Amino acid sequence: GSEISPSVMTFAFKYMQNLRKSQVAQVGPAHWELRIVPDVHYSKADEEQLVRNIRTMVDPTVRLTIVLCDALPDTAAGKFRWIVNEWQDGRRT
Repeated sequence: GSEISPSVMTFAFKYMQNLRKSQVAQVGPAHWELRIVPDVHYSKADEEQLVRNIRTMVDPTVRLTIVLCDALPDTAAGKFRWIVNEWQDGRRT
């Protein structure tokens, strides 16, 4: 129910390795989807560390879903949105 600054989220990802690209999407109330483009050495240990980081540094109660992706698209303007809100007025957009 609280807004979280994107700068706070950077701490959870700061020392993570084996991630080529990532995006955090709010997809429901207290539900985030962590979209990861994994590096070749990405493992379950990386995933577990990221979840621990978010629970410790950001919010221990948020529900997290990890989604591995081949790529994460840029916007039509050619920019990458690292954090997105896909939950508006009680529905997923």
